[in-house]
Amino acid sequence: MSKRILVAYATGAGSTVGVAEAIAEEIRGSGPGTSPSDQTDGTATEIPVDVLEVSAVSDLRPYSAVVVGSSIRLGRWLPEAVTFLETHQSELASLPVALFTTCLTMVDNTDASRRTVLAYMEPLLHIAPKILPVGIGLFAGALDPNMRLIMPTDAGPYGDHRDWDAIRRWAHEIRPRLLVGDDGRPIHRDFSDAILSFTDLSGS
Repeated sequence: MSKRILVAYATGAGSTVGVAEAIAEEIRGSGPGTSPSDQTDGTATEIPVDVLEVSAVSDLRPYSAVVVGSSIRLGRWLPEAVTFLETHQSELASLPVALFTTCLTMVDNTDASRRTVLAYMEPLLHIAPKILPVGIGLFAGALDPNMRLIMPTDAGPYGDHRDWDAIRRWAHEIRPRLLVGDDGRPIHRDFSDAILSFTDLSGS
């Protein structure tokens, strides 16, 4: 199979779209500071990457790897993202897969906030146990101040809190695992061997 990667996302207020596009740009090899090489002779090449809403994806056969991300609503991934994992679990089980979450809880980026967002993602391992993530990304999102009138009073913090350097760095780090295929993919049933966008909390 020729290498083509899908970055699929589900978004509530729209900030996850930008995160997905930044991840795709870095994986594609067109991000800032990237010098991709996917050929034995060292010739730089750009990897085809599609960025699509999860609801727009019906067939994974064109793809050699998949990145899936969602924002959080009421402590859970958005339903359409969960449905995507459930529906395509068998296909995703045979591909390198990375998962990312955007959540305003990550604005603080503390151990406590990371544990909270990881707990939001933990049910995914039970909903789609065949999927073995090669990378886990936790990122702050954005909330438009103009939405104050229609949002709950405890919503916020408002503003754009996305850390583009952290997003691109994680995408750059997972890129080799998305390209290697099954023989280079770690086999694990939890997040312990995934490339993390944050400090590993397993020993704390």
